[in-house]
Amino acid sequence: MWIKIFMLWLIMSKDFVSMEDAKNLTMLDSSQRIFIPSEELMNPTEMYLDTSTFTEFKSTATMPSDSAETATFNQSSTNASFILEGLRPKVGVTEMLVHTVLEFFIALVMCLGNIVVLLAVWHHRSLHTVTNIFIVSLSVSDLCMGLFASPLSIIDNYITPLIYGSHVQNKWLCAFKIFCLAISGGGSLLSLFGIAVDRYIAVMHPMKYHTMMTHTRVGVLLGCMWLICFSSSVIIFAPDVMMFKPQDLCRTDEVLNETYANFMKVIVGIFFILTSSLHIMVSLVAWKHRKRIASELAVFNNNMAVAYRKENRITKTIFLVMVIFVLFWLPWLALYSINLEVEPAWFTSLKHATVALYVANSAVNPWIYAYRSKGMRQAMLNIIKCKWNSPINLE
Repeated sequence: MWIKIFMLWLIMSKDFVSMEDAKNLTMLDSSQRIFIPSEELMNPTEMYLDTSTFTEFKSTATMPSDSAETATFNQSSTNASFILEGLRPKVGVTEMLVHTVLEFFIALVMCLGNIVVLLAVWHHRSLHTVTNIFIVSLSVSDLCMGLFASPLSIIDNYITPLIYGSHVQNKWLCAFKIFCLAISGGGSLLSLFGIAVDRYIAVMHPMKYHTMMTHTRVGVLLGCMWLICFSSSVIIFAPDVMMFKPQDLCRTDEVLNETYANFMKVIVGIFFILTSSLHIMVSLVAWKHRKRIASELAVFNNNMAVAYRKENRITKTIFLVMVIFVLFWLPWLALYSINLEVEPAWFTSLKHATVALYVANSAVNPWIYAYRSKGMRQAMLNIIKCKWNSPINLE
């Protein structure tokens, strides 16, 4: 009797069943009762079941079986294997070592070359021209690539997999890497856009060039362009912009919010089209009318004719810089716009090659200036040889 009362109180205290149900349950013989743990119950009112009707009970409220535990374990193992497979490098150790050495060498050349350009322009006041202000801006972008973006890419793409055997996810390191890439690439593109505007005015309006393109106006223009570049890039650190899934690598096409990624594509596309169009237009006009304009200026003012020929040479140099920029960056942009569910090893190798190519663009620019400009070449040689007081000839 006391046992039945205790069982009735126990059942009631757990709020599993009503009073009437509890009385009925206590009437069952102990041999007819089966206990079901509460956390496994589909319906809490069915804590005890009559064994005579147990075979007709359709609920899944049973103790976890070994097969269920095994299935859960197998599912977890499958998910872990899937994630590990997604983070495992798709290229061999030899290829990663080659890319590490190659890209490190490119980054070193990049830093040294652009530092020399910056020191040359800073030290020689005769190089403080409007066009060279834009070249300094371009060199700063290239230096950012060599100091930050390229080393972070080497660490993430090659060194980490070589050490740990797979890529390691780090949200904020990935965000900083993409931020540096955006600053460097965006700064280069906007600097080339500024140079395109400068060359357009120099060729199309040579008589008004020096009144339109003053150092103050150029400084304001560059400040606005870098503000656009920084503000659009720093959004990467905002919440919900970096969208890491367990098996994602640190790639812009995998981890960035789709809305932000599309926004960046539109911005880059607009400036890319504007810059290319201006450079092509300027080059066509300069090539078509170069003799006529030079002869007219010679009649009007011989000094102006000499200045025009000098500006025309600068225009050709900048156009060469723009062409190389397009050739070096376009393969990377094209490949990273292609999304494959299963990426073959050769495609991954091709992507790594395009990364090395666009990084190399920042290392090539200083030597284009040196090759095409006598004054810049002499100034750079003076810096390399530590001849700080040697004069340069701009003709």
